[in-house]
Amino acid sequence: MEIVVPVYNEERALPGCLRTLHARLTEGFPFPWRVTVADNASTDGTLTVARRLAEELPGVDAVHLDRKGPWTCPVQRVGVQ
Repeated sequence: MEIVVPVYNEERALPGCLRTLHARLTEGFPFPWRVTVADNASTDGTLTVARRLAEELPGVDAVHLDRKGPWTCPVQRVGVQ
């Protein structure tokens, strides 16, 4: 299962949310999974935090989208590349 987590300026909330999601999936989700954090042109440290978490947590990736918005950044397609 591919889970895409779109984020914008979530440097404070992202670590706890992502670690909780990772723990739930690791503890017994019965199917293979991958989580992709899609940074939607954040202006804070979200991308740095996402990349650090991707290095720390197996099965987690981080990508950066250069322009903000659902019409300019098709987040829904990030996980199927």
